[in-house]
Amino acid sequence: MNQKLVTIGVGVYNSEKHLASSLNSLLAQTYQNFELIIADDNSTDKSRQIIEEFAKKDQRIKYYFNKENKGLCGNFNYLVSLAQGKYFMCGDDDDLWEPDFLEKCIHLLEEKPELVLAATVTESFSEIKGEKIVHRVDPGLNTLGNSPEESFKKYRRCLHSGDHIGGLFKGVYKIEALRNIRPYQTFIAGDHNFIAELLLNGPVETINETLFYKRWGGASKSVKKLSKVMGINPIIAQFFPYSVSEIDFQKMIWTCPKLKILEKIKLSIWSIYYYIWIYHIYYPSINTLPKIKNMLLGDIKINNLKKPRVFIHSILPHHILQNVWRYFKK
Repeated sequence: MNQKLVTIGVGVYNSEKHLASSLNSLLAQTYQNFELIIADDNSTDKSRQIIEEFAKKDQRIKYYFNKENKGLCGNFNYLVSLAQGKYFMCGDDDDLWEPDFLEKCIHLLEEKPELVLAATVTESFSEIKGEKIVHRVDPGLNTLGNSPEESFKKYRRCLHSGDHIGGLFKGVYKIEALRNIRPYQTFIAGDHNFIAELLLNGPVETINETLFYKRWGGASKSVKKLSKVMGINPIIAQFFPYSVSEIDFQKMIWTCPKLKILEKIKLSIWSIYYYIWIYHIYYPSINTLPKIKNMLLGDIKINNLKKPRVFIHSILPHHILQNVWRYFKK
């Protein structure tokens, strides 16, 4: 069988702790025809030495050291621009893969040429004193047979299912499909918008096997840390983390060539409604209603209303208040 060339892109930034195990996991793939492009985003730890040692031993590794930090999104876009393969796998500097991850994803993409992305069930884990702890299992998403509008809605709902941990983003893409959409945008949850736009251009499918293991924590542990890694203004990122994302969703919908005007209107209205419902009604109610109930029952005394933090905490959407408080607290 003539294996198509695959580009595995790995963005690295101060990842000395887990980098070697991730590179070993990628190099152990049963699908052998790949180039491993590593873009080191100006690391200041021992990441560079580790990569150079691996590059000496395997000619498939192409190493680039960024003289200036591009940020998470910029580095991803840079990796895509360097890709020579028909397919692009989004690797990472601290995750792990089963040896047949790439082989099975490529087989699916070759078997179903209409797909733009193939992924597998994803397990998030951490290690404490040598013991593996599983946090979540992401079943992924299948949109084959769905219209672009249905795929968009299905994915947005998937994001708030409680199981989503971004396994789809770390799948294997058709490079042509990646280059037909906008680059990864620099704002919190930009990967959500990236996949949503991809879904407006073609279907995706998830293999029903756990072949990818995403390490729990890292840059995504807090909005403040993530905004620093991504190169985003921390105040904007924390005060309005999803408003920017929704504005971009609207732009995406109205510029999508595959949607007719009536479909754009309907999907635009649905997206705004969904955003308001999730971030300004559903999530805030989970956080604030118990507090209002307790206040009415006397557990929170009326005198506490004189304390600004208690009063504000009971009336503002929790995702804004929580991040504002954390920002100034630190």
